[in-house]
Amino acid sequence: MTVTTKKIVPVFLFLIILCGCFDGNKNLNIEIEMVEPEIYARYMTMIAGAASKPDLYYSDEAMLGLKLSRFVQNKWEITYLDQLDTQEHFNPVMGKHFLLHDKIFYLDYQSENRIVLKQLTEKDEGGFLADGTRISCSNFYVLQDFPESEPLLFYYDNGILKAAILEEQRYIEELEFDTEKFRDVEEFHVFKTLDYYTMVYSGSGGLFLVRLALNKDEKRIEVESLLQIDSGVEQFHAVLFDDDVTILYYSREYLLSCYRGGTNQKIGYYPEIHFLNVNYHKNQPVFTICAPDKESKNQPVYAVYFIHGDLSGNKKWREDLLVRSDAPFIACSTLDTDDNFYTLLSGNLLQLLTISASGL
Repeated sequence: MTVTTKKIVPVFLFLIILCGCFDGNKNLNIEIEMVEPEIYARYMTMIAGAASKPDLYYSDEAMLGLKLSRFVQNKWEITYLDQLDTQEHFNPVMGKHFLLHDKIFYLDYQSENRIVLKQLTEKDEGGFLADGTRISCSNFYVLQDFPESEPLLFYYDNGILKAAILEEQRYIEELEFDTEKFRDVEEFHVFKTLDYYTMVYSGSGGLFLVRLALNKDEKRIEVESLLQIDSGVEQFHAVLFDDDVTILYYSREYLLSCYRGGTNQKIGYYPEIHFLNVNYHKNQPVFTICAPDKESKNQPVYAVYFIHGDLSGNKKWREDLLVRSDAPFIACSTLDTDDNFYTLLSGNLLQLLTISASGL
């Protein structure tokens, strides 16, 4: 494993943006800063750290690696954590990762037929320790109930969705899992709710919500229910809030919709969407998308829109313009804190937007 560190002085831009919206106008206080130039990152995660700004984990398609940026003494300190691939080729999961308490799980491309699940642990004395597992897979999702509990892993192995409990960091206990219904899964998220594990997945049959029950004594996962949400979906993002899963999805009919509390709600029509993200702020869902700029008349211009509800109880959605770009943004990560709502954007650069919570 190669670990290198460099520092970038941030460029700040403080903006008061007048927002076009579905239900009147409103001002947002936004601070925009560049974290790293000339980078293409498909997978990104933010967590609240010790610094005044969140810690940023993200993939680097050009360097074929995983990075960490921390705000230290008014500078972004960038650490190269691990190289994930050996050559430039299409690898749709290069840089996909999950942060579970003190560990980072990710995939390491070792050969054309072998992609290994690895984990990275930050050492108390500084630096990181990478450790491989014996699991080879093409895609994965890992979650953990509590820091002391064993992580539950869902992963693809030779086109078959499997489930296992990670034990002693390296070894797994395979679980019996009837996956006949999941043979065409393209993307999936898994969450631990009060009584079940909830899987959201998309495939050739559409978008589905599945309730799963874990029987540890008999070492198996049982499918309790399966619900089709939509018959044709281009992309989706899901989040767990208040023991319920909220799903934001974009259908093949160019419709952006939200599924939560057992009901579907239409958000609006967009000719194309390059990314979508759902999170919560003050107990209300907020959506972030990249789509063609509605006000552009000539050359293609892309905009990042922040869509949220009226906290007074009005059911209409408010659409706020955050930033514009000549090239589309391809990925987004969001983090809600007491003081700010952070939005991390990736396109041909990596930039962090800090939206003051007092203005929402």
